[in-house]
Amino acid sequence: MLEFSPQYQQRPWGSDRLAHIFSRKVPKGTIGEAWELGELDEFHACVARGPLQGQELGKLWRQGLLGGSATGPFPFLLKWLDTAIPLSVQVHPSAKTCRQNTNDRSKTEAWFVAHAESEACLFAGFQKKTNADEITQACKNGHVAELLCPIYPKIDDMILIPAGTVHALGAGFLILEVQEPSDTTFRLYDWDRLGLDNKPRALHLEAGTQAIDYQNIGPPEHHQKTLNTEAFCMQKIREGMAYGPEILRVFAASSDSLVLSNGQDRFSLQKGEIRIAEHIDGPLTLASGSGVLITEGQIV
Repeated sequence: MLEFSPQYQQRPWGSDRLAHIFSRKVPKGTIGEAWELGELDEFHACVARGPLQGQELGKLWRQGLLGGSATGPFPFLLKWLDTAIPLSVQVHPSAKTCRQNTNDRSKTEAWFVAHAESEACLFAGFQKKTNADEITQACKNGHVAELLCPIYPKIDDMILIPAGTVHALGAGFLILEVQEPSDTTFRLYDWDRLGLDNKPRALHLEAGTQAIDYQNIGPPEHHQKTLNTEAFCMQKIREGMAYGPEILRVFAASSDSLVLSNGQDRFSLQKGEIRIAEHIDGPLTLASGSGVLITEGQIV
């Protein structure tokens, strides 16, 4: 199994749980994101150690060494989010609402809740029907959160955030986020705070209100076992299930360590670790612990 080097990102809302809960060595500062896997212009995940050290994820993918379809760019971006204060109120475009002649890319995402403080809250989806004018005014006067559904997820919940859904992840979370391979985000409201440079962060009200799905009323779907989208699937690893090399197999240890076995070798992942199974690892089954599998497309 292959381990990749994460790319840590400072964010004004970052915390220290990656170090304290996952026992990672992270750079100094407010680390809000750890980009684990992906192939974007600004991020190419590389193997951290072993015979393939330094090899890029995308190239290994297209060589067929990781199973799955092995075609095109690596199918998703995977990252940990660590929140000390709320993220901005934001929205991501769908394929239909990406602006022409820009670098916009559609972005549906999903969250796996690995840690949540008591009463940790996020906002997602509209409480009632609204429109662009009302959203714009609510953002300008600081009341946009009142239009959204408050959600208090539990540890191990999986939450789907389709493109076009207005949302804001709150304080007190450690979240595994899987998303379409895109970093397009339209920030609608940032709680009137300053960024890391002590200046207000840019808002994108015009683009954002055009990207919103105004038919998306009510809170997003919660999933307990499997979460499927056209771009990716997130599934809790099940005892007795064999995960074969015909699919892409990204494993993440969640609340405790995770041990996988192919009958001869055992692969151990500590809490928060992420590995990709190679095709040569053969079918893998859960030996002990808990975690999630992330793969391309939809699986049963």
